[in-house]
Amino acid sequence: MVVSPITLIDELVQLPSETEHLEFKLNNPTPEVIGECISALANSACLHLQNEAYLIFGIENDPPHEIKGTTFDHRVTKGKGEEDLESWLDGMLVPKVDFRIEEIIHPKGRLVIFYIHPASSGPIKFRGKSWIRIGSYNKCLSEYPDKEAIIWDRRIPFEKKYAKEKVSEQEILDLLDYDKYFELTGISQPEKTDRIIEKLFQENFLDKKRGGMHILNLGAMLLARNLKDFPKLEQKAVRVITYKGMNRLNAIKDDTGTKGYAVGFEGLIKYINDQLPQPEIIEGTLRQIVPIYPPKAIREFVANVLVHQDFSAIGAPPLIEIFDNRIEISNPGRPLIETNRFIDHPPRSRNEILTDTLRRMKICEKRGSGVDRAMHAIEAAQLPPPNIEDTGDGVRVTIYSHKDLSQLTKEEQCRACYYHCSVKYVLTQEAMTNDSLCKRLAIEEKNKAVASRIINDTLEQKLIKPFDPESSSRRYAKYIPFWV
Repeated sequence: MVVSPITLIDELVQLPSETEHLEFKLNNPTPEVIGECISALANSACLHLQNEAYLIFGIENDPPHEIKGTTFDHRVTKGKGEEDLESWLDGMLVPKVDFRIEEIIHPKGRLVIFYIHPASSGPIKFRGKSWIRIGSYNKCLSEYPDKEAIIWDRRIPFEKKYAKEKVSEQEILDLLDYDKYFELTGISQPEKTDRIIEKLFQENFLDKKRGGMHILNLGAMLLARNLKDFPKLEQKAVRVITYKGMNRLNAIKDDTGTKGYAVGFEGLIKYINDQLPQPEIIEGTLRQIVPIYPPKAIREFVANVLVHQDFSAIGAPPLIEIFDNRIEISNPGRPLIETNRFIDHPPRSRNEILTDTLRRMKICEKRGSGVDRAMHAIEAAQLPPPNIEDTGDGVRVTIYSHKDLSQLTKEEQCRACYYHCSVKYVLTQEAMTNDSLCKRLAIEEKNKAVASRIINDTLEQKLIKPFDPESSSRRYAKYIPFWV
């Protein structure tokens, strides 16, 4: 589950000192100091590949980082000209940087947290000057040209960087599976080579600068006949490990794909399904194979690890691990949204160009519909709820094979309740009821009290809330996700 702000605070204060993406303060800073800190933290988060930086008021900056609380109130503090602080900061920071402010009531005192996204369009300037964190101090970025160059370089999207430079037309046709591209997009394939090359340029698979033609990462990552031909991208090939049993002690297969993501996707999904047990059910005289895991769920979550990974992570390919009782699907790069909001939140991707291209190739679902449909498929199969985790350096989705309700832990039961409530709301705008949860978890009518107990546990975890807080009826009560 997602880390709460208080848990986050308790983890950060254990650090031996402030870092390049973390600063503690106590009270009453000037608006100028806050703006300088946001610039420095955003730029440092970009430089050090952090998903978020933090400016926290109410904690001493010297170890042991004692939590004392703060009198600073961002809601009444003004910028220059008596403008509201948040609005003033937004106008002074160029280019725009995404930050939000939250008040936290910690057991040891009131805190204010600035959550700051890393710079993504070049160094962030405050009032015309860019700052950077050096250890626990803010310094002028212009004094560190090497660091500034890295931040500017990361402004270039991964998809537009060069995978292979100065290639001929024939090399392009040899390296990229252009036939499959035209098949996936449904575009008629031109007969002439120059028209094929022209179309690949239009798709931003190629670039023509600096005295030659170059294959961009987008083209190689999606269309490569063999990723080994692109040394910078070879480590991003998907790895599939099949184990005997329920742990990692006995790997019976360990294979790494070679094709680009788009041209190799259907083969990847087929390979995964071939590793799964395929039980047969006999109905009358017919023998029918019924998959243990919904194909739609596997397809969606595998597509997700491809498009949402952090391509800057070194030595961390997308990974699918198959056990006797579950499938674990992992990608490098911490999530950009809370893991328990994947089902409803508009998706955010580090790799928008790649994602949009795969969507046109029908590898991904339409925007925002994939995860909730995958969850619905898992519910329809009456499987346990998947577990979506922030592992610290990536995301891992675990899909489980069948378990009886009695085998689910309390956390799993609450997660099943929350996801069921979310699926109903997202797909049909309906509220969850005791009856709908009974159907989801295969609870018999005589055992409806079990569903009531699970709903109460989920309410206590603040994952759901009453549809009508004023209603006193428990029998006909309805529930909606906490984020509605």
